[in-house]
Amino acid sequence: MITCSHYDGFQELPKLEILKYACRVYNHSQRIKSIKLMKSSLSLLLSLSVAGYSTSLLSNSDLVDSDLLDSDPFESLLDEELPLVLSATRLKQPKAEAPASVTVIDQKTIKQLGIRSLAEVFRLVPGMTVGYERGHTPEVGYHSLGGENSRHLQVLVDGRSIYQPALARILWTDLPLALDKISRIEVIRGSNTALYGANSYLAVINIITFHPEDMLGHTGSITRGNHGIGDAQLSFRNTDDNFAVDITFGHNSDDGFEETEGGTPRIDGYQRNYISSDLVWHQNDNDFIRFQFGLSDSSKQVDDIDPNETTPFHLVDVSNSFLQLTSQHFLSAKHEVKLQAFATNTEIKEDWQTCSPALFLSEELYDLFELSPTYTDGVFLPALPNLPPSSGDPDIDAQALLVLDRLSQGGDQIVCGFANQDIDEQRLDFEAQWTGQLSSDTRIVAGLNYRRDKSSSESYFGGQSTKDIWRSFGHLEWQPASHLRVNIGAMLEDDSLIGSVFSPRLAVNWLVENNQSFRLIYSEANRSPDLFEEDNNRSYLIRNTTDLLGQPVEVNNQGTDSLYYQHASAPGGLDFEQITSWEAGWFYKNLSSGIELDIKYFRDALTDILEGRALITGNTLSNDGEVDLKGLELQLNWDISTKLRFWSTASKIDAYNNSLNFYRRSAPKSTFTFNSFYQLSDISSFTLSYYQYDEWFRVDFERVDASFGHTFMFGDYQLDTTLAIQHRLDDNYLLDDRNVYQDQNKIYAKATLKF
Repeated sequence: MITCSHYDGFQELPKLEILKYACRVYNHSQRIKSIKLMKSSLSLLLSLSVAGYSTSLLSNSDLVDSDLLDSDPFESLLDEELPLVLSATRLKQPKAEAPASVTVIDQKTIKQLGIRSLAEVFRLVPGMTVGYERGHTPEVGYHSLGGENSRHLQVLVDGRSIYQPALARILWTDLPLALDKISRIEVIRGSNTALYGANSYLAVINIITFHPEDMLGHTGSITRGNHGIGDAQLSFRNTDDNFAVDITFGHNSDDGFEETEGGTPRIDGYQRNYISSDLVWHQNDNDFIRFQFGLSDSSKQVDDIDPNETTPFHLVDVSNSFLQLTSQHFLSAKHEVKLQAFATNTEIKEDWQTCSPALFLSEELYDLFELSPTYTDGVFLPALPNLPPSSGDPDIDAQALLVLDRLSQGGDQIVCGFANQDIDEQRLDFEAQWTGQLSSDTRIVAGLNYRRDKSSSESYFGGQSTKDIWRSFGHLEWQPASHLRVNIGAMLEDDSLIGSVFSPRLAVNWLVENNQSFRLIYSEANRSPDLFEEDNNRSYLIRNTTDLLGQPVEVNNQGTDSLYYQHASAPGGLDFEQITSWEAGWFYKNLSSGIELDIKYFRDALTDILEGRALITGNTLSNDGEVDLKGLELQLNWDISTKLRFWSTASKIDAYNNSLNFYRRSAPKSTFTFNSFYQLSDISSFTLSYYQYDEWFRVDFERVDASFGHTFMFGDYQLDTTLAIQHRLDDNYLLDDRNVYQDQNKIYAKATLKF
């Protein structure tokens, strides 16, 4: 499929002027005509591809909404001839020439499978795992280190990094992003710090959204199902000469899991409302300015923070917003400049009432913990009310006597107050990128990036923490011979808290033919400790303390606010986590049979991994972790006919030389996915899927999904309906032993009206 909205490649052929002319008209009625003209023009151009022009032509194409084009053999051939990827090098390349293992998931696949949440999409990727810390907190991992807040992945939405500055989390359910806004997702299965910076440690997920002009008309949808599933969305789109805009309002809700593995009820539901807007101004055929905005407000139930909480759960309110400005300008047919700036802001409000003995809020116990956390929690408090043994240190023993005296003066009285884990996170990012063609066999992309991360939190930082990051990157694609492609990339990154690091990447592709190649890749990548890991200052200020009757209590005779005795600070001095990767792969596509196959063998050495924990009881983080990973991945996409398609992935992973058993537990021995897509008629479709993880966090995961879609036409109105069913074949927990469904079936229906 072709897009009229923008070009990220090079206009090398005069023939492309036909395409550019056809793509110039953007109003609703003329746009349909221009697309039909474009298809006719491209049909002519495609006939010239035998003469060697196909790669150059298709390197300038992109994706649009499939609804814009009538289904015909030409469109299918165009899609299949040379599948393109952008994320591997920031240059458009056919998959056979890309120096990476790439999984591409398009909008049509997401829609046909009936997927309703972003994280669930990544079950389609070989070697990737999807689990949940809570019903509203997905965790996506690749190979190993799963369940670590997705902190070892780089996730981009239209080039905007979405991992959080302070805690390096991905707030999957708080993104102001509608699934039907996604044009395609490119997953680089491997390290790519050389182009995308720290956090591009194990894999890079690049989510590319439709431009507004690629989505004609307005839509409204509603989804209902069991487990409290309730979604709604309303989108408006308009084009006017050189301008195009869309705006979307949405709502999601879900009750989460029902119980823990031990049978204790869980309370972990959520609901959120969001708005997003996208405005594009086309200055001419190639240049554009794009402004994007999004805001999401959610409320989540949390039931497992504090055992002394006075209620079964409390709410966490999350406000997540962004502003993004992107400008693309062609200096000439072979030189392009792209500028991007974005700002993100996340405000999390979380407070709850907790009760404890007044002694726990006393200055005396706070000071004893400051002298020796081990003696305080391990010896002194467990011995009470008996006389604790001596510590052997006169200063500690003297302070212990003061604590005992405080205990005798009402220290055993139960007091209640409010604790909080409020946090504000901000990111400001500027990037300039130049892309050029130096010769007929050499292309280059280079750029500079500046980022400022800032976080404020009383409980996590005792105030504010900031860091500044400067990056310079470059990538060279060289064609020394018709059957060889050499890709060389590197990034120099300076982190004001951690230091500087250099990340190189080298790949060689040998093309047996246009649609078959072997590749060999070497890369070094890193992950920088986040603000919390390097600079945390943990403490809880308990506010508005009262007795059990609700009467105000001044624990330290200095008002009704007192610090909880446990507290900890990061020692600092952490270094970058490192990974050295080797990859050998084979890509094969057979146009006549419709088979596309990618096989990857990998060996990764992960070193300087952060081990330990950053708790209020103490901070033990250090760069002492290591693990080696090796294995095999397979990805098969088989278009048997226009009505039947299979998608299957498999992986085999071996974790060894590990310093912690966690690295083995977080790496499933194998994963397997099989998806079948049946086009029953022009208006009906059916999908059947199977997902399996072998020994992931000690248990197996197996699930079967089915989805049926049918379209109804009412004059100018189109109603798309989907019925989706997910059935767990096992009764195990999912990632965390607190996450179990009593009802193993999740069923929901969606109706979308296009008008």
